[in-house]
Amino acid sequence: QAQKKRERLELQVAEQERAQRRLVAPVAGVVTKVQADLGEWARPGDPMVELVDLSVLHLQVNVPAAAARSVREGASLPISFDPTLGLPPVNGNVFFISPAIDAASGLVEMRLRFANPNGRVPPGVKAVARIDGGAAR
Repeated sequence: QAQKKRERLELQVAEQERAQRRLVAPVAGVVTKVQADLGEWARPGDPMVELVDLSVLHLQVNVPAAAARSVREGASLPISFDPTLGLPPVNGNVFFISPAIDAASGLVEMRLRFANPNGRVPPGVKAVARIDGGAAR
């Protein structure tokens, strides 16, 4: 009985050690890059993988300052993609407008968020957001 008890304790310790080495993502997504190879040493806090949540994507555009003044956070803007990709247009919601104007270009950074059901829009694809008849890329 003592032997069985010792074996159960050893099993529990081994399972705890295994659980400590298991990577668990805080959100659902797709791994796009692996930073470390099997058996490679990593310090706490080092990135191990790059995980992308494909259900919601962000579009960053640079717009003329005059156009940025006509848009407010929360506004819905139409977004279109390269026609060769065959992706339908979507509506994105503005969630950030930079308060600063880039001195070199005179442009303002704006970010939009849009739903991407079934991951049909691949991350990194180029898109155009339409602001009052003008386009922001």
